[in-house]
Amino acid sequence: MSGFHNVRPVHMLSSVLQIVFGMSIVAIALLGLITPIWVAAIVNFFGCVISVVGAYQMYDCFSQGAGRSNLVKESIRNVIDFRN
Repeated sequence: MSGFHNVRPVHMLSSVLQIVFGMSIVAIALLGLITPIWVAAIVNFFGCVISVVGAYQMYDCFSQGAGRSNLVKESIRNVIDFRN
């Protein structure tokens, strides 16, 4: 959870809203509330894309601060400081 403090609340809010709105668009299209089937297919596709982009943005927010390279850099820095 150390990477959570580096996350900006606006990014988290936008990713959650993208997922929610994308899934609601997909649900509306699948329930048949959009009458021409080709319009429903296009709306369904865009809803899926919006949801995937929101999920990727959420993943990017959480994985940004907790990378392996930071851990390696910190451990090398600790070894150098310990020797000096």
